[in-house]
Amino acid sequence: MGKITKNKFGDKIRELREKQNLSQGDLAKRLNVSTPYISLLERGLRSPSVNILEEIEQSLEGSLKSLLDMKTNEIKQDNKKQKILKLVYFLKDRSTDDIDKLYTIAETVLKYNSK
Repeated sequence: MGKITKNKFGDKIRELREKQNLSQGDLAKRLNVSTPYISLLERGLRSPSVNILEEIEQSLEGSLKSLLDMKTNEIKQDNKKQKILKLVYFLKDRSTDDIDKLYTIAETVLKYNSK
């Protein structure tokens, strides 16, 4: 799960938990995990195991599909952002001259492909 996905997943867990008027501690007891673990899940800082995911589904009466559902466009946007970040990381230690050359190459390729 990407960062955005984990955050959306965590938001969904929190939403389902709050609909049932459960505290993080209540949910933690149901799942036999710690309260800080639930907090990490809800903040998108941790991804659950398959076993925990199944237990969350049962405890919160939410379908796996609703817990994991992401629109295709959101996934594409996340992938696009990851690729842009990889490009930035790749270029960060390059000289200005190298960056200018790569920019010219990219601009030429993109102009050629758009014709």
